[in-house]
Parts: sequence; structure tokens; C-alpha cells
Amino acid sequence: MTRSNPCGKRAGGTDRRRFLKGALCAGAGLTMAPGFAKAKSSSGKLRLRVVYALSSTVQQKPDWPNLGFDFAPVMEKYNQTLANAFPEIEFLPITAKGAAKAVSVLTGDAVRGIDGYIVLQLNSWKTSILPVSTVNKPVLFAPFMYGGTGGFLRLNSMFLRQGRNNVGFVSSSRMDDLLEAIKCFKEIKAGGRASDFGAAVSKVRIARTPGPGDLACVADPLPLVSMDEALGKMKESKILAVGYPGVSLATLPFIAVQTMSFDDLNLALKAADQDQAREMAGRWRKAATAIKEVSDPVLEDSAAMYLGMKSLLKKHRANAITVNCLVGVYGGLTKCYPCLGFHELNNEGLVGACECDVRSAGTMLAINALTNGRPGYISDPALDAANRRIIYAHCV
Repeated sequence: MTRSNPCGKRAGGTDRRRFLKGALCAGAGLTMAPGFAKAKSSSGKLRLRVVYALSSTVQQKPDWPNLGFDFAPVMEKYNQTLANAFPEIEFLPITAKGAAKAVSVLTGDAVRGIDGYIVLQLNSWKTSILPVSTVNKPVLFAPFMYGGTGGFLRLNSMFLRQGRNNVGFVSSSRMDDLLEAIKCFKEIKAGGRASDFGAAVSKVRIARTPGPGDLACVADPLPLVSMDEALGKMKESKILAVGYPGVSLATLPFIAVQTMSFDDLNLALKAADQDQAREMAGRWRKAATAIKEVSDPVLEDSAAMYLGMKSLLKKHRANAITVNCLVGVYGGLTKCYPCLGFHELNNEGLVGACECDVRSAGTMLAINALTNGRPGYISDPALDAANRRIIYAHCV
């Protein structure tokens, strides 16, 4: 299996002196982004504020893409690409940690002659765009693929429901799609209205998105059980929640939830039969298309985790388990991720769910009950207009 790990290695290779040379405080939580060149006043020149929404340049806590991820080279690449593509446009990049921090720069921008905003969502949950979207200026919203996609989807869907016509959006793995959308600012500068910007970007986005391919589907009959029968199965279910609360704070109707500690999980992992773990790791290794950056000991530990989780399910008469994996691994509370174990449990008709996400585990159980055992799949979908794809990215 070929896997892309969003919680993988830290990106590196940045020149700190080059970054610090361009850093300039613009209020609490607001800093000039790497590659920034001091703005010069230029009469009539299109001026665009680039807002990087992120928690910190080097990620200090577990979050997408991963702990320790360095956004400096990412921002520098954006800045250089924009400057090279549009020498006639003045770009003023800045970082903002959230909505409250973005307000102060907007106040100053009111007298700086800013013509519009490009908000690049680097972290998922930063809301820097909220105050930006309320200004009567064109706003282009785009995510850093995977790292900022979750927040982009949540916030952009809200703008669409609210009819924020001044906000246009692009979600693509192809930089040229962002550059083409930026050209729409020129239309507004030439006399258009900010409220026309979203439609202009939409037109460009649709024109550049490839057409559909072969839409023929393979027959997949799916006999469903009655709702009463599904509810009965759900009432008989139990979720083991390791490291609760994780990302879910509420209990579920119909489904029992039993909280457990990482000590419970570690004892089960330690008691796992090592010969069985090696055999399971060997099966995974043989079935994989490719194995990247995963050593044999890590694979065997993952197999032991699977055996440990399965033993807990049997002991507590449960059919689902969810583990607060990021906190567990980053906090040193357990030795390995449960992802491959979840994969194996789901293949067996049980439920393994990420991040102690009780609600998603409950949803997987509901679908499992309705469909006579079809496995569910937790995902953070990412839109890629360049390939007309929705990429469902997660560990299982």
C-alpha cells in the first residue's frame, strides 16, 4: 500500500536569516511573511494583501500537516511565484493567527489603498478570513492542499450559503489555477464591483476544470436492512473511546460508549502475541504496492496494536474502538499509531476510528448496521480542480 502520511516528517531546508530579514511586526499576531519586500507607494497600481492564515510559521502543536512543519518555504514559494507572474501587481503578504488578529491589519489597510485580498488557508482551523470577507473588497480564498483544506471547506461553504459574492475560491494542486483567478482582480480594478468577483472567479475555475471522464459505474447491489433493524443493531453496539474526549465531546444516542485510558491500551498492546504480530506484519508487507518510510519494527508494532485493540473489543464486548492517536503518540502516551489496526478491524466488519472521534465511530456503526456490514471511512476531503477530483485523505 502506498500511503501519504499527513503527520509525517517535518519539512525543512529553509534559510532562517533570509526569513528573519523579511519579518516585520504589524501588530500582535501579525507578521510580514517570508519573501516580503517593502511595499512602495505606486499611484494606480493594483495592490493586493496576501493573508496567510496559520497558527505559527513552524508548527508548535499537533495539527495538519504535522507537528514541526515549517511553513516558511511554503510562503516564500507563494510570494516568489506571485511576484514573478505579476510584476505589475503589488503584493503585501502578512501572516495572521486568527480573526481577531486580522482586524488590526484591516484597520490600517483602509488608508493604504488595498484593492483586494488573497487569503491562503495554511492551517485548517484559523478563521482569519472572517473579518476580511466582510470588507467591501474582492477576496480570493484558497487552501494549502491537505494542510488547510478542512478549514477552507468549512468556511467557504458558509460563504456560499450566505451569498458572499465578493469571495471567490480556488482549490487546486495546480498553481496556475490560482494565478488565473488572481487576474479577476484586474477586472474589478478596471471598474467592476466587488460583488461581481465571486462570479468572475467561478467562471475561470469552471473553464479550467477538466470535463468528466467515463462515468460508467460497476454494478454494486447494496441491500439495506429496515431502520428498525439498524437501530436494534446500533443499540447492541459499544464504542471503546481511548483518550476521551478527543475531538468528540458528546455522548451518542442508542450507542454505549466506554472510555478507556492509554494505560489500558498499552497493557493490551504489550500482551499481544509477537509471533502473530510478525505474521500480520508480513501479510501487510506482501499485500502492499509499496512501503515508504516504514521500518519493519514499526510495522510489527502496528500489528501488535491491532491485536491489542481486538483483544480489548473482545474483553469488553464492543464492536468499535476509537483512539486519540495524535495526543497519544505526540504526548508519548503510546508507542505507535493505530491506523493499520483500524484498517484491519474495518476489513473484518468491526469499526476502528481515528482521533477518539466518537461521532464518526457512531456514524460508521450506523452505516455498518444499515448495509449488513459495509465498512465506513473517515476522511478529510480535499478538492482538486486541476484533476477534477475529490481526494478523501485520512489514515483509514
